[in-house]
Amino acid sequence: MARKWTAEERQRQAEIIREAKPWKKSTGPKTAAGKNTVAQNAYKHGLRSRDYDEICRLLRENNRKLTHFLSALKLEKRQLTQTNQLL
Repeated sequence: MARKWTAEERQRQAEIIREAKPWKKSTGPKTAAGKNTVAQNAYKHGLRSRDYDEICRLLRENNRKLTHFLSALKLEKRQLTQTNQLL
């Protein structure tokens, strides 16, 4: 279970972080190889992962098939309606 911080504890922790300024010590990759490596993070772990791309591709394919099916169904309904009106 997560620890419950009091308002005073949260305020004190915020002050500690502001005083330490850890963002100034974060430099990121310095070499070209390091920069190339981190540039691929989103492709490996996030919204550009292979699994995510494959799921999106399958969803697009299924959406096209469903749209085509619904169009055919609407056309068939129109044709049946016209036939029934003639009878």
